Amino acid sequence: MNAPAAPERRDFGRIFLRGRIWWVRYAVRGERRSESLNTTDQEEAKRLFSDKVAKVRADAANGV
Repeated sequence: MNAPAAPERRDFGRIFLRGRIWWVRYAVRGERRSESLNTTDQEEAKRLFSDKVAKVRADAANGV
């Protein structure tokens, strides 16, 4: 019998303002990380966050 598939975790992290600059906070293998997105534009911050999610997931798939 096959075990049910684990639900996909959708809450990778979040973006937030620190002063006027957007930052991202996320966790990888239980380690919390915060990084500046170096932008004051919220739409650009959302795009950069999506890029970060894709990179981290690709690294995880490659065992990095």
